Amino acid sequence: MQQLEYKDNQYLTAADSSSFFGRLFPSFSFYSSFLINIYVSSRKARKGEYDTEAWRLSSLKVLQALERTGLKVSISGVEHFQSLTSPCVIVGNHVSMMDTVVLPAIITQERPVTFIIKKA
Repeated sequence: MQQLEYKDNQYLTAADSSSFFGRLFPSFSFYSSFLINIYVSSRKARKGEYDTEAWRLSSLKVLQALERTGLKVSISGVEHFQSLTSPCVIVGNHVSMMDTVVLPAIITQERPVTFIIKKA
């Protein structure tokens, strides 16, 4: 099973995760992967096959596509999330729309998740 690997309660992008193509054409590299991921995920959803694990994996693929462009990801404080014994609320700061897309890769690996979305 593909998942984020934490070392000392942190995730850091591996030094060799970017690709030559991703660095040369970052927008094309990312958006082509992103759109293929959306297409595959929507097909699974229409067939009733898009469960929590599929959601986690598609979110992980987005994170990996970002890393292939040279983006460095750092996740810390995972130990707080892992040690929870009751439900909690996680609030994203929405630096970009990508935190909404990438959060499932981080959270669903550790705990069951339900998203609540505010209508604008």
